Amino acid sequence: MSALKTLFWSGVAAVAIMAVALLLRQVSAPRPASIDPDAPDRSWRYIIIHHSAGWYGSDASLRKMHESRGWADDAYHIVIGNGSATPDGTVEFTRRWREQLDGAHAGVREYNHRGIGICIVGDLDKGPMTAAQSRALEKLLVQLQARYAIPTSSVLRHSDISRTRCPGRYFSRSTSLSKAVSSTANGAQTAVTKRTTPSRRKASR
Repeated sequence: MSALKTLFWSGVAAVAIMAVALLLRQVSAPRPASIDPDAPDRSWRYIIIHHSAGWYGSDASLRKMHESRGWADDAYHIVIGNGSATPDGTVEFTRRWREQLDGAHAGVREYNHRGIGICIVGDLDKGPMTAAQSRALEKLLVQLQARYAIPTSSVLRHSDISRTRCPGRYFSRSTSLSKAVSSTANGAQTAVTKRTTPSRRKASR
């Protein structure tokens, strides 16, 4: 009888372990997100890449932080998680994206109005983005550039348009994707910046 009880409880434990493992696998996998906004598409002209400058973050945490500063919602349109608050590589489309609203991320009116703000969660001054984030960003850029006819020369780092180190020194050095963005921005963005300089001022939050 004792042997049967032992066998029974061993089976129960094995099933429980399998259930937990399956649940953890589902939680750790990035959830699919739709690029389709709720509102009609706007005529976006740029993509601006940022980092959160902190190891922990998500749309929810960034929204809370930005609202505490008096801004309306999360400043960005899209957030790519690093596994801290959301599964690694998760792409979150914020309310600004869903409703196709101006961003509050660039510090330059033209780029807040016409630029899609993407935030990579993490401090990329201290280390590179994760492999999952890099893959998610690459896929996202392909989708956004095709949908809105945005050339690679208009995919920019925050530092290309404002006096900042964002999205961090490791973004510029970590991947071929990052280097491609950096090299095209260094050449082609000079003319774009000159063209929009008269409208440069503190971003409307």
